[in-house]
Amino acid sequence: MVALLPCAARVVDGAWAARVVGPAYDALSAAERRQLADGDPDSFFNVVRSPADDPGLAPAAVLDAAAAALGRLVSTGRYGAVARPPRLFLYRLRTADHEQIAVVGDLPTSAVTSGQVRPHERTRTAKEDELARHLERLAMSSSPVGLAYRPSPAVDELVAAARAEAPVVDFVSPDGVSQTVWVVSEAVQPALVGALAGVGAAYIVDGHHRVAATVRVGHDAFLGALVPSDQLRLLAYHRVVGGPLPLTPPELAEALGGIAGDGPHLPHRPGQALLYGGGRWWELALDTGHGRRLDVVAVDEDVLAARLGVADPRADVRLEFVPGHRDLARLSQLADQRGGVGLVLHPPTVAQLMAEADAGRTLPPKSTWFEPKLRSGVFVVSR
Repeated sequence: MVALLPCAARVVDGAWAARVVGPAYDALSAAERRQLADGDPDSFFNVVRSPADDPGLAPAAVLDAAAAALGRLVSTGRYGAVARPPRLFLYRLRTADHEQIAVVGDLPTSAVTSGQVRPHERTRTAKEDELARHLERLAMSSSPVGLAYRPSPAVDELVAAARAEAPVVDFVSPDGVSQTVWVVSEAVQPALVGALAGVGAAYIVDGHHRVAATVRVGHDAFLGALVPSDQLRLLAYHRVVGGPLPLTPPELAEALGGIAGDGPHLPHRPGQALLYGGGRWWELALDTGHGRRLDVVAVDEDVLAARLGVADPRADVRLEFVPGHRDLARLSQLADQRGGVGLVLHPPTVAQLMAEADAGRTLPPKSTWFEPKLRSGVFVVSR
């Protein structure tokens, strides 16, 4: 069962939402996040800034500034009052070609250890450390963890009933994503809690590091956003390995049986990947064991570990990740800047992620990109 509980959240005020809520954190570089934060004190990037975004400041000073920014946003009316009694919320994100609606509330941390909430990928050690420090210092949740569940007609019916009420927030963020929040009414809420309890497991699709940090800090719950799996859109998370490399890009391509490509494009099918290095592209055929290994595992084991010496993708600082929604020019530029190579992957399916999680297996860090991403700063919950 999925024990999603009502939460005492503040919701961003509609008059300020488009200024407070920005693009997804991981969708931007540190320089881009810093520019948004410096350009507007109302930007929530001032709250979620990390030491990587402010290399000139001591980590403790970055956290102090983040706490001060959060206090300012709350005290100056950028958020409404705390929901009393605690409530569930609906959170819709809509782009020109896609829509998803999440049920938002608190998930007990114990649900992770009991197996009700199931991960599918490992975390990066440094990022987990960073988020744990942020959570300890600010004592709040503001970035919902995205979770999938198998579709339920009972849940769908109750979500439709909750949407009959007027939304409390409806805005378009600067990157063009329409975002809408409804408070689930007292008449619908008990039935929705019960219907979600009947859907079985929930699968983390976005927020493994936040969950790991919550467990480490010892908080009783984290903010979760449950999305039916048939509304999810998954993209790949590409890889860049910085130099120095044990092989030149042409040598690596030859060792992997690469075929010269005609330029950047996404892989057309599972089992295919692209390699970039030194201004050239190659197409690779991955050994997936007739589908027994996912593409991201094949790249992790056969390319990163076996050929490039990335023995621990959780900790190797040479390894960086490029979200699948970005233009591949970002990947080639980053590879050139770091004197390394880039690898473009085909994404797994939601069903494959669920199967991996059900089997107790975990994929390498940053195996999937969930689009459109749930945003930081729409909800704030004190911990």
